[in-house]
Amino acid sequence: MSYLVLARKYRPKDFDELVGQEHISEVLKNAIEKNRIAHAYIFSGTRGTGKTTTARIFTKALNCVDRKASQPCGKCPNCKEIADGNSIDVQEIDGASNRGIEEIRSLRENVQYAPSSSKYKVYIIDEAHQITDAAFNALLKTLEEPPEHVIFILATTDPQKIPLTILSRCQRFKFRPLSAVEISTHLEKLSKLEKFDIDKSALQLIAQISNGSLRDSLSMLDQVISFSPDDKITDKTVRELIGLSPLEMVSSIVDLILAKDAKGILEKIAGIAAEGYDFLQIGRDTREYFRKLVFTNYIDLEKNAPESILPDEMESLKKHKGMFQDNILLRNLHLANRCIEEMRFSDNTRLIFELYALKLMQQTAGIDELIDKLSAMEKNLGGPSGPADSQPSGDTPPAVKNPGTGHSIAGSDAPAYKTAENTAKNAPAQPGSCPQVSRIGESVAASHMEEKWQNVLAEIKKQKPMVAEFLETHKNKKVSDGEITLCIPEGLYLDTIKTNMNFIEPAVRKIFGEKTRLKCEALATNAAQAANQAAPGTPDETVEETDNAQVIEEETPPEKAGEVFEMAPDNARAANVSSDPVIKKVTDLFHGKIINK
Repeated sequence: MSYLVLARKYRPKDFDELVGQEHISEVLKNAIEKNRIAHAYIFSGTRGTGKTTTARIFTKALNCVDRKASQPCGKCPNCKEIADGNSIDVQEIDGASNRGIEEIRSLRENVQYAPSSSKYKVYIIDEAHQITDAAFNALLKTLEEPPEHVIFILATTDPQKIPLTILSRCQRFKFRPLSAVEISTHLEKLSKLEKFDIDKSALQLIAQISNGSLRDSLSMLDQVISFSPDDKITDKTVRELIGLSPLEMVSSIVDLILAKDAKGILEKIAGIAAEGYDFLQIGRDTREYFRKLVFTNYIDLEKNAPESILPDEMESLKKHKGMFQDNILLRNLHLANRCIEEMRFSDNTRLIFELYALKLMQQTAGIDELIDKLSAMEKNLGGPSGPADSQPSGDTPPAVKNPGTGHSIAGSDAPAYKTAENTAKNAPAQPGSCPQVSRIGESVAASHMEEKWQNVLAEIKKQKPMVAEFLETHKNKKVSDGEITLCIPEGLYLDTIKTNMNFIEPAVRKIFGEKTRLKCEALATNAAQAANQAAPGTPDETVEETDNAQVIEEETPPEKAGEVFEMAPDNARAANVSSDPVIKKVTDLFHGKIINK
């Protein structure tokens, strides 16, 4: 008799022998005992988790002549025929090679016939997701209402590809990947039965590499035993046979990354290439090592070591524990994963590995560190987070250029604003003037407000350019949430602005919001002149903000103007018209002169 591989020799024969799928075996056993058998089932899960094996055990239990509770006897003719694959009433169909509509039509014709010697006629369709949509549609009615003696079991590794109309007509069972502990325990049990001389660490390594597939682990164990039938098998033997990187190699690469030794790591990579190792596998092993290092930063290896950490890896991980900061370690893990993705589609894996090995040496700052540095810079520059009294209490600070608008801004050694305390000392409050404020505002907010006000002026210029010139000349205004107050000198200017409010208000609401209110307040003429004479000949902009308002003052050269606009009555003119800066601008623009009568 030819050799029978371990995966077939030790295939489970009843529900109790299933490994790691107790949540499914218990449901199926209860269904058999209570005679609650569905007409269609879907077994989904990764490869090697027991889908087809469970389908066979379930079929044997349904058709067993001498069944004990819910377990098949394994000795009756039906059990033996199903186990050997010779039963006429149990059809195992490969969905990949029988995926067309013609095969499904043939199946629909055959289901009408009663079973020959069994209670149920069972169709096990493996890799069912390979069936075409047209074939599924042809099977739909039969799958929903098959004859009482027919049961369908669809096994698949990709249930997402099965149409929802099929999924909704079946009971679904999801087979989970087995843990490394479950697999290594099962391998240890089989090794004792077969009398294999193999270390427990080697079995743990095989269990890790199999990625939750019991069949893969049995195939790998078969391969390892064939490679070394007489000598004792260790984890080093498994690494050499499967092609894994030696632990010493991965550990030395991590040491060079910590030391930032670019020359050393390039020489190491050259030696790895000379020995013929696969760089893609080295990348995977390095990524796995960084992953285990992440565990070491959060758990105690002595008391609660994860099952994925092997005994021979423990010392190396302890040596590197805490040598990487958390953000650097997570970054390295991410870069190692990206390196593997790029090497999979590259014709020069060594080059990709060299690039990422050098990149892993670069020191980068974490987000928290960057935030702390920005906060420190903000405090040093006297920004919004700096102390409110950082301005000198004496003279007015010198003006500096605002990089956002290009206007001069009263400030300190950083872009700041003229405080209300200094303003009060240098220019006493006048009756009817706009209220002074008590705190420095944020430059970003003030710049944003001024930008929106310029948009208002642009809207007004489309219909009334001269009104916009008035507003640009006298820029004292108080901006708060939902309200803008214009501080205009008494007399001609105030009355003229009030007369043209029907043009100003729509523009303000368009830019600042429909609920914004616009008000005008009288500004004493002597107070306005004092404000204009604060820096003669130099355009200046002072932005001062309280919790609820901003006061903006600036002087900007006028643009072209020429349209006629509604003027205030003559009796509203101020006595000293000839000294008014707006009248001077108008006369200069039209090359005229003022005649006092």
